[in-house]
Amino acid sequence: MLKRILLSLPLWLAYTATALVLDVVGLMLIPLMLAGNRFVVRISDIWPIPTRVGGEVKGGLQVQWPRWAWLWSNEEDGVAGPTWYAARHPKWSGSKIAFFWSALRNPSNNMRFIPGINPVIVPKKIAYLEHHTETTSIVYTWQGIFSGLLITFPIRGRIFRFWWGWKLKPTDVAGVPDTDMRKPRCGFAIQFKRMS
Repeated sequence: MLKRILLSLPLWLAYTATALVLDVVGLMLIPLMLAGNRFVVRISDIWPIPTRVGGEVKGGLQVQWPRWAWLWSNEEDGVAGPTWYAARHPKWSGSKIAFFWSALRNPSNNMRFIPGINPVIVPKKIAYLEHHTETTSIVYTWQGIFSGLLITFPIRGRIFRFWWGWKLKPTDVAGVPDTDMRKPRCGFAIQFKRMS
């Protein structure tokens, strides 16, 4: 597993560096669009028909940035995010919510839909290696040159996960449901998250 992970590092680093540059551009561009009220209401390019995932509606008619700023829009949730995000910040203005969702939480979000650098998941091409102990799980999943590493581990009684690479999962061998937001293309993640 270690050899495969090391072989993946150059591609992960290249994607990460590109995304970082685009994220910095978005950090400067999004406040300018907010100041100029550069919102457009349009149907999602990726999910034209609203799709219910859990308690949230994804896609359909959304508030987005203008077409020239498509890379920084969010075809899944719109530029202000799902309803739970606004509910979590009831005192924030709509502009502040859009800034935090689009520039900080999901920067250059639509990069994940670019062909060639983000794969369509093909179940028969998915392979994976796993290593589990009583407390830690390491899962490396790949499809051709696209791969991802998911590590789950405890810190002070809480469970955390670290994900780097394309968000491929071992369960993808059985197919990807239509309600899975990775269905059109599998995006890339650098994520450290508390799970419990």
